[in-house]
Amino acid sequence: MMPRYQIACHTRAWKPEQWKESLDEIAGLGFAGVEGVSALFEKFADKTELAKKHLHDRHLKLAALAGSGVFTIPGRREEMLHQHSALARFLQKLGTHHLLVTLESREINESLSHDFKAAAALLDELGKRCLDFFDVYLCVLPQRGSRIETGDEIDRFMNLVDLDAVFLGLDTGQFVLMEEEPAKILKTYGECVRHLHFSDPVTNEKEEKAGPAGAYPEYGALGEGRMNFAEIKDILEVLDYHGWITAVFDTSHEPPRETAERSKRFLDHLFGTGEQAL
Repeated sequence: MMPRYQIACHTRAWKPEQWKESLDEIAGLGFAGVEGVSALFEKFADKTELAKKHLHDRHLKLAALAGSGVFTIPGRREEMLHQHSALARFLQKLGTHHLLVTLESREINESLSHDFKAAAALLDELGKRCLDFFDVYLCVLPQRGSRIETGDEIDRFMNLVDLDAVFLGLDTGQFVLMEEEPAKILKTYGECVRHLHFSDPVTNEKEEKAGPAGAYPEYGALGEGRMNFAEIKDILEVLDYHGWITAVFDTSHEPPRETAERSKRFLDHLFGTGEQAL
């Protein structure tokens, strides 16, 4: 049986001041949800009812919110706990259950071993707080340039954390750009994954045509780049994944609505339906 996916669209391709416009266009294309970054929290931290109204009026849900921080320095413990607990509290008020965090900076603080253990201990504490008080899953999102970016680093980290408190968010395109295999990583850690980004790095041909000015974005419309999404879909079916899948793309040469529309059409074809799962 086909898993009941919920498909969202990330707002990163729209300018921050285009918040309402992005919601209108995303909803109009039939996405069930929208995803944003911590700037959304800064905009609506004391206006949660207004944020809820913007979403409700367009029949959208907030799939997740992304934050980041330095988790390897013990002296920043209270700052990180306070900052991300506030994000989790905000998500709870909006009925959202996924907080994505990226571990900033690959710079070694004391030693690699010490830094991984320090980050794991702090994220364990934060993850338990998010679940116990806010019903929010704390999902570490590996990113290029962050403390956790490769498959080996994911493995090292996941062997240190409490797997009942800390989970994974995975972005397919990140691993393609790192010359790793997203399907292999998803298959290995699938039971820990609570949130997925579908992103599709542009083809080498487009990169060459773009030239030094970079006429093409890093991530294009889904299904038009290097990513093998059919392979990912097969693994999700085996895992019986029921979480959110967020379409992530950049734009530089066309309005974001056009890229979103082609991405949505591709996802409808991939999953064999034009209707959103409830």
